[in-house]
Amino acid sequence: MPPETVIIQTDEEGFRNQPGVTRADVVILGSSFPEYGPDLDDTYAKKVEKHLNGPIVASLSKGGYGPIEFLKVFQRFGLRKKPKYAVLTFNTEDLRFLGTDVPGGENQRIENLKIVYHGSFWSRWTLALEQAGQGVWKGLSTGFTSMVRSDTSQPGLHPDLASLRLPGNPPQPLIFPSHHTGLASEDLLNSPAWRQFEQVLIDFKNISDQNQVVPVLAYIPFATETYSEYTTLESGRNWLARRDKEIATSGNDEKAVQALAERVGIELISFLPAFKDAARQGKLVYYRFDNHWNSEGREIAARVTADALRAHIDGAASSSRGPTTGVVQPVHFLQQ
Repeated sequence: MPPETVIIQTDEEGFRNQPGVTRADVVILGSSFPEYGPDLDDTYAKKVEKHLNGPIVASLSKGGYGPIEFLKVFQRFGLRKKPKYAVLTFNTEDLRFLGTDVPGGENQRIENLKIVYHGSFWSRWTLALEQAGQGVWKGLSTGFTSMVRSDTSQPGLHPDLASLRLPGNPPQPLIFPSHHTGLASEDLLNSPAWRQFEQVLIDFKNISDQNQVVPVLAYIPFATETYSEYTTLESGRNWLARRDKEIATSGNDEKAVQALAERVGIELISFLPAFKDAARQGKLVYYRFDNHWNSEGREIAARVTADALRAHIDGAASSSRGPTTGVVQPVHFLQQ
C-alpha cells in the first residue's frame, strides 16, 4: 500500500475544525470514522458541509470514544454551538465497552479513563506503553503469521486475506480487521450493551429536545456487511471458514438499529444501502487493510447525510406553513 500523509489540524477545543468556529448548524458526534481524513477537507464533517453548501458543520468526534463519551461531548461542547441538528454516528464496535460491567467492579475502559484523567505520571505512562505494545505486537504477529502459517492449500497466502472481486475490477486482496456481529437482530437488541445504548439514545433525544436540536442517528456498517458477498473462494482459509455466515447475516445489525431508532423515536440514516450500491458499481469505500472509510466512502457518507438533512429541512419548512405542535416527528432517512 502506498504511504499516506495525514495532517491533523484542530480547533481550540481539540476537534478537527477550523479555529474560531463558535456556532454551527450541524454537529457531528462519533469516534474515528467521522474524525479521520488525511487533511481537514477530506473529513466526513467537511464533506457534509460542502454538500449542504451554506450551513456550518462542526466535528466533535474523537477516535476511541464510545456512546457515553459522545453524549458527554454533546453536552459540554455541542450545545454551546447552538446547533439545529446533532448527528450521532456509530458503528456497532463502538458498543463493545457497554454492558460489560462485572459485579462489584467497572469495565476496563472506565478504569483506563480514570488513569488517564486522574492517575500519576507513571501510571499513565505504563498504560500508554501497554496499549502501544499491543498494537505493535498485533502488527508483528500478523507479519510473522504470514511467513510461518500460510495457507497450505495456497502457499504464501495469509489465512486472513480475502480476495475481493468487484464488478468490472480484477481481484484484489484485503483484510477485514473487524466484522459485524453475526447475531440475530433480536439477540442484539436484548443484549446488555444494546440496552445501555438505548438509554444513551433516550438521553440524547431528551437533551436535544430540551435545547431545540433535532437528534439524528447515523449507522456506519462494517466492511463485511457490504463486501462479503464479493469475496471469492481464492481467499485464505480463516476468511473462508466464516464467509458464508458473514454473507447470511449481513443485514442483521442494520435491522437492529432500525428497530432501536423506531423504539426511541429518533431519526435514522443508514449508509449501508448507498455502500451496497457503490459495491455494485465496482467501488471500494473502505481501506483494504483498515476498518475505516477511504475518501470515496467519506464522500458517499457525506452525500447521504447532506441529502437526508436537506430533506428534513424541506419537510420542516413545508409543515411550518400549516398548523404545528412544535414537536418534530421522527422520520427515517434510510436511503432506498
